[in-house]
Amino acid sequence: SLTGAPSSVGGTFYCSLNKLTSLTGAPTSVGGNFNCSYNKLTSLVGAPKTVDGDFYCYDNPVKFTEAQVRALCDVKGDVYV
Repeated sequence: SLTGAPSSVGGTFYCSLNKLTSLTGAPTSVGGNFNCSYNKLTSLVGAPKTVDGDFYCYDNPVKFTEAQVRALCDVKGDVYV
């Protein structure tokens, strides 16, 4: 669970390799990269609103698309699905 995570992170936020089923509780703003790969995510609900770096969300049960990520999050960098 990401409950208790900071609401804003100035740098990169890694929550990969954690068997997460939800991004609820993730920071709303990430100043670097956001990586939620290698989890058990079936939805991106709860993802940060803004990511100043790249967004990584590959190797989850659902193969998310770049369009899905960008619809929920203002990603300044690249999206890796």
